Amino acid sequence: MGKNNFVVGLDVGTSKVSACIGQLNDNDQIQIIGIGQAVSEGVKQGMITDLERATKAVSKAIEEAEKISGVDISEVSLGVGGSHIKSQHSRGVIAISRTDKEITPKDVERVIDQARAIPVPLEQEVIDVLPQRYIIDDQDGIVDPIGMSGIRLETEVLIISGGVAAIQNMVKVVNKAGLRIKDLVVGSLAVSSSVLLKDEKELGVALVDIGGGKTDIAVFIEGNIRYLGSLPVGGELISKDIAFGLRTSFKEAEEIKKEYGWAKRDLITNAGEISVTGIGRREARKVPVEALVEIIEPRMEEILNIINKEIQKSNLAELIPSGLILTGGASQLRGLEQYAEQVFGMPTRIGAPQEMLGMSSQSQNSGAALSMGLVQLSLQEAMESGHYYKKGKTKLFEPIERWKHWLEDIF
Repeated sequence: MGKNNFVVGLDVGTSKVSACIGQLNDNDQIQIIGIGQAVSEGVKQGMITDLERATKAVSKAIEEAEKISGVDISEVSLGVGGSHIKSQHSRGVIAISRTDKEITPKDVERVIDQARAIPVPLEQEVIDVLPQRYIIDDQDGIVDPIGMSGIRLETEVLIISGGVAAIQNMVKVVNKAGLRIKDLVVGSLAVSSSVLLKDEKELGVALVDIGGGKTDIAVFIEGNIRYLGSLPVGGELISKDIAFGLRTSFKEAEEIKKEYGWAKRDLITNAGEISVTGIGRREARKVPVEALVEIIEPRMEEILNIINKEIQKSNLAELIPSGLILTGGASQLRGLEQYAEQVFGMPTRIGAPQEMLGMSSQSQNSGAALSMGLVQLSLQEAMESGHYYKKGKTKLFEPIERWKHWLEDIF
């Protein structure tokens, strides 16, 4: 990849499909040159339910990004998430065979391979192996063991796997839209690169990505992801409650939620009335903002309590002094930051994508965090490796190679 070339991040979510195009400028700064979004169809909780409808949504988002950037897209980095994504910890131990006992990159590769050699259900496939720490002869806390000396090398890794069928269907949608997949990246990793600060990751933080149909949770400690979870709850539940309670369409409910919604009644600062369009030919009517929030608050409380239980289940809640970072489209609800602090009893902020050159107001909201994170990860990897892109394995995205043998069989 040369300096004038670009990378594309693609997020196929329940509510929205987002495609982001970025490149490195002459000063090696990441620059966003185009972003396209489309209303998502045929996707539920991160999984494909209708190939044709999902393909049309992807194509529309890609076309919009191409129009804005003036480039033709043929290859994307694809974010994956949902309840089919699983994680588990594993350990590996090897003896150092060199006479001088110096640890080489080959030794690190061997100990990681030893750690990942654990049974995985037939319906799952390993998509990433993330080293958490290394231990040399009982000396813990080693970040990079290469070049150090020792007799025994240990590692603890987090193994991330995905549902084979769920990934296959997502890949089919992207391919039917006329695109190739360069990398498969776990969504929480991509989002974290876009919205989390380095100090937050090091100190300990929980990233909560509240989408339309699902909520993905990732806990980071000492810079590493230590826990992944996904819940089948999201902003769509709130919109459905509004549509039912105000007797309006789902589309109208979505717009009302974005324009006038608050997470909690006692946080409202713009009390007044809103106009609600009825279903069919029914006339629009006036509804107090308080009545709208009376519908939203119980559902938001339920969602936050479910998230809190998941974080407690990780047994890491006491190790995240940086608190919670809320992101995703549903995190834009007014007053959610304050309400979440009340529920979780810890510092909370709304995480928007970190500022990059060329960002528009459209790309500065949390709903674009995943696609922008994919771009950021890919370009950062290019810079760290000393070149912009080379075919084959890279440190960050090497696991994609393990998918190719069966992806090729499908197409």
